[in-house]
Amino acid sequence: MVSDRLWQVFLGLFLLFSLFPLVYPEFQLTRLLNPPSPDLAQKIDESLKETGDSTPEVLYYYMSVLLFPFFLFSLSSLGRRWWLVIPAVAFFYYVRYCVDEYLPRHEIGLMLILLFLYLWNQKIFSRHYLAASCMFALPVLLFFFNTYTKLRQGAGLEIGFNIYGVLESVFTLFYQETFYPILVSDLMESHHGNEILRYLKWIVSLPIPQNLTESWDYLKINHEFTELLTGKVYGQTTTHVYLPGLFGEGIFIYGTKMFWLHSCSVGMLVALLCYLMKTDRRLFFVLTFFQLQLLIMARGGIGKLLILIVNYFLLFWPFLFILISRSLNSNRMMQRVIQVPEIDRQMSRP
Repeated sequence: MVSDRLWQVFLGLFLLFSLFPLVYPEFQLTRLLNPPSPDLAQKIDESLKETGDSTPEVLYYYMSVLLFPFFLFSLSSLGRRWWLVIPAVAFFYYVRYCVDEYLPRHEIGLMLILLFLYLWNQKIFSRHYLAASCMFALPVLLFFFNTYTKLRQGAGLEIGFNIYGVLESVFTLFYQETFYPILVSDLMESHHGNEILRYLKWIVSLPIPQNLTESWDYLKINHEFTELLTGKVYGQTTTHVYLPGLFGEGIFIYGTKMFWLHSCSVGMLVALLCYLMKTDRRLFFVLTFFQLQLLIMARGGIGKLLILIVNYFLLFWPFLFILISRSLNSNRMMQRVIQVPEIDRQMSRP
């Protein structure tokens, strides 16, 4: 189909476009052949400094954010050609790693799950084979994630790939991903007041360039929650961030009596968006990527999801509604085509 070919061209151009930070302002394409080691400390230090990005870098950032949903949509044009889909997704995330010298652990995990669900949904390989492969790959992945965590924190490789190393990786990752709700008790005892207005200010500020909203007193919930727990100022005396999770956010924003409003509103929003996106099979990668964000919401909270909805999908929403309307119209036409012969048969009966 012509439309599929156009989307495939877009996919190739987008992947080439993602190389821009490795070309400007410094030529660093050699990182693709000699990737840097993960360095979380350097990433945090850079985020706390004034970047002073040039105009081309700022334009690249906004264009890459707005075009990302279209990148996910364009993957559907490859159909069952998994030998193209997997390298395209892997290349995009590999370039991101080479640019930032860091890639969050959860993004690596979600990328692997996205590709697994693609193979499962398309039935490219036997589902029994895929399930068995997951069982064998899981210990390796757990060991890899624990090792990756130590590397990005600057620690040495002190874990061996044996039964003890794998078990340590399992328990370490389980603790790291589940201990956050324990911190909510400190928030409940602090009698922190509701922050609804500042929360709404933060939502409004999302699509606006940060230099225009610096004077706004909007809610920076992760930083303020960290300061509440540690008594330290984020960016000055501490760079570690504690996450309140979805439950903690509800208490922080609405207070201890109305905290449930947060989960209910988030649930209704997610349900509505999933309902809209399931109307067209070409939205598989967009819908799946969106749904996978829910896996980290209990730990990471609403921040990433709202940034995804407001910032990343800002240009995609008009396209989505046009796509949905066309899909609904085509379904109605198909129903009419099916009903007409049925009426003719009934009228022809004696």
